[in-house]
Amino acid sequence: MKSSQRLLGVALALLAIFQHATAAIPSAGFASVTIEPEITAIAAGKPFTVGVHVKLNAGWHTYWQFAGDSGLPPKITWHLPEGFKAGPIQWPLPEARLDEPDLLSFVYPEEAFLLVEITPPEQLPTSEVTLRAKVWCIAVGRMGDVEAPNAELKIPTIGEPRPAEAELFAKWRARLPKSEPPPFQVRWERSAATEFSLQISGLAAEDKVEFFPLPAGAAKPGHPTVSAPGSDGTRTIITPITEAPAANLPWSGVVVVRKPGAERVGWAVASTGAILQTSPN
Repeated sequence: MKSSQRLLGVALALLAIFQHATAAIPSAGFASVTIEPEITAIAAGKPFTVGVHVKLNAGWHTYWQFAGDSGLPPKITWHLPEGFKAGPIQWPLPEARLDEPDLLSFVYPEEAFLLVEITPPEQLPTSEVTLRAKVWCIAVGRMGDVEAPNAELKIPTIGEPRPAEAELFAKWRARLPKSEPPPFQVRWERSAATEFSLQISGLAAEDKVEFFPLPAGAAKPGHPTVSAPGSDGTRTIITPITEAPAANLPWSGVVVVRKPGAERVGWAVASTGAILQTSPN
């Protein structure tokens, strides 16, 4: 980590009651949080999505579900009415950040939008419901230490559900890893105890490729290295195993591709066909 920075534990605690309008947590110093509902009202038994929007000032960042060499991922603890259920965090694509002396972290620079699907029961009270959540995250910046004040938000249980913040949700949904098969081929090699590799083929040589690994149980991945593309665009990604090394572990992660002039697009990949989750909420 650069000498001008220090790790800051930012406990962003919020008690939230969702409103049909955008629900804002007041800013506190260097960080703020808003809870954004995707719809203006909820219907019995029909899942809806909310987004936890963490905003940081310029030069600050928070972490992906696997933080890498330093940091911890955000956590959300839900306190929901009886019968409501919260799904796992849907993690958008991170960025790789390398700090001195050789610390690789997977981060969200300046903001993160964490989508969570909420499923209500088949019967709802008339008028509105109260949903409460406690959000905690670590942020890294140049100075300061902040704690967001509590906030309350409400969401109606009557009226026709209509889209809310459609552009915001569309923007961040586009940054989620895709679960369908990628438009390229992935071949895993997991026979060594000290490293694993992926061979990526079917991409153009000018495409930029990144890999964000997830831990396999107690085994922790190190820094991925992407080879230069071959004449046919094939490249190999080698990732050392830095903790609990073993052969043939069920590795998974996200392969991100950026074509010239286009946005980054990611695909969830797994050596066993099942994507591991390191932090469900």
